[in-house]
Amino acid sequence: MATATAPSWHIAKWGFLGWLETGLKAIGIIAGLIALTQTVATGSIEIAGVGHGLTLVLLAIATLVTLIVFVFRITQREIISIIYALFNALGHLAMLYHVVNTPDSTILPIVFGISYVLGELVKQRFLVTSGYTEMGQGTAQMVMASRGIMISYALIAIASIL
Repeated sequence: MATATAPSWHIAKWGFLGWLETGLKAIGIIAGLIALTQTVATGSIEIAGVGHGLTLVLLAIATLVTLIVFVFRITQREIISIIYALFNALGHLAMLYHVVNTPDSTILPIVFGISYVLGELVKQRFLVTSGYTEMGQGTAQMVMASRGIMISYALIAIASIL
């Protein structure tokens, strides 16, 4: 019986599309961190409005997923992915904190959502051209999952306007 061994620590070659996806999503991460710095001074929690509630729920789910993905990336032992996943989770937590504390904010959550939509569009192209898969999924499944994620971020951006 063969025993599964943990992969060794490594750095993958992500190529142009992989780095473009990361760069686009980094804009969202930066928007989240900027939002955090703007929010820390307020210190009040206000939750109101249907649009705000939808933004809050979607962002909370996305944040939870990023925390789970961070743990998964550690098990993969791919250094770039781990670093990205850490900042991704921090950016989501920062934006979530901002949305909870600043219900009338629109610009930064919109920038956040749009940057992730654009990143997912690039990711879909990356998946199709590279054949990259994980967790036993095929390319078509990976692209469909990415489309679902993209729709979620689009809804975050749209709900931020309401």
